[in-house]
Amino acid sequence: RFQLLASGRAERPAADAPPERLAALKQELAALKPPVAAGLPADQVLLRVVTLPTQDDAELGGMVQLQVDKFSPFPVESLVVSHEVLQRRADGTVVAIGAVREAAVDALGRQLAAAGVKLARVDVTVLGWWRALRDAGEIKPRGRQALLRWEDGGAELLALDDGVPVLFRALATEGATPESAAADVAREVRLALLALEIEHGPRGLCPLTIWRAGGEPAALVRALHAEGLLEVALRPLESLPSAAQGLARRGAAREGLDLTPPAWRAREQEQRFRRRMWSAAAAGLGLWLAAVGTLLGGLRIEAYRLRRAQLQLQALQAPAREIREVRRRVTLVRRYLNRRDAALECLREISALQPAGVTLTSFAYRQGEGLKLSGEAESVEQVYSFKTGLDESELFRSATLQGPQGRGEKQLFDIDLALAGAAREEP
Repeated sequence: RFQLLASGRAERPAADAPPERLAALKQELAALKPPVAAGLPADQVLLRVVTLPTQDDAELGGMVQLQVDKFSPFPVESLVVSHEVLQRRADGTVVAIGAVREAAVDALGRQLAAAGVKLARVDVTVLGWWRALRDAGEIKPRGRQALLRWEDGGAELLALDDGVPVLFRALATEGATPESAAADVAREVRLALLALEIEHGPRGLCPLTIWRAGGEPAALVRALHAEGLLEVALRPLESLPSAAQGLARRGAAREGLDLTPPAWRAREQEQRFRRRMWSAAAAGLGLWLAAVGTLLGGLRIEAYRLRRAQLQLQALQAPAREIREVRRRVTLVRRYLNRRDAALECLREISALQPAGVTLTSFAYRQGEGLKLSGEAESVEQVYSFKTGLDESELFRSATLQGPQGRGEKQLFDIDLALAGAAREEP
């Protein structure tokens, strides 16, 4: 939901306006608070509605650039280009494409910056008017509809099919007399609707609604009737939310088309980065000072604790050495008294597990730790059978096989055995 807090109107001065005019504009715009969205007149923007054969947003950017290169009389490098998805259909995506010379947007930005206003978004006024019409429920969901905005001698045409815009057009009103200006607008409206029928097909009678500010434009109505546009309705523009409100609501909703130059966004990101860096530096400095204070205070405490711990360590070193020596002797006695892991017991277990065809050539016993066997067998299967039996023995904790390696008709192997009792006896 949106709530209108204030409304006003200020005339934009010329580029060479005197300083006092800029000062007056600054005072008029003092109530504006960021974020501020500005709308460019449709006659300053190349605005087209096209259907692109894709529904992938990642592909739209490249296709939009190609379309702008086709209809723009200016190099694409000198333009700010943006687009807005209007409708997604089975045969493609309906997109409104906007392009404006970057120099024109920079001039507007500098002028408003001099008046104390920082732009966050650059839109098109006719799109703000379209948003105002949507919010007022003046868009028909079915059929073709033509809407003409007539205000202060300016005219903008908006055509829709089933509620989706298919045409945005700024109309020239620079005739020598009001009648000639109205005739020019009427002729351009007829040609625009004719081109619309050629491109999108006829949709029956297309009613035209003129949203006018001030008195009734009788000369325009007569000129439209003369061009064959007989179904013309007049509506007061004051009954709608202003185009500025539509632009503000589009900006708040972050609706697609945004003609803000990339250089502005880069500067804004750089400024935000600098602000974050300064904030981080200030916070870091504060934390560093707090850490230094804590460190200096803690050093004295730690020095005292260290001296006390050293005294306690010295007092405990002699009893600790005595306890370690006693444990060493107890472990040694346990090893020699342990007959379960004795060499003869190990040899008995190995002999019981030794398969036929396996011959031991070496038996190295390490008291309390384990033993190493070396031997030969007639086949590999005999070696693995011997290894499996040792793995299942409760006397040995693990059996590590090295080999077998064939040498002549024999398979040589080594097996390292860890005693199961060795792990239990560790202190």
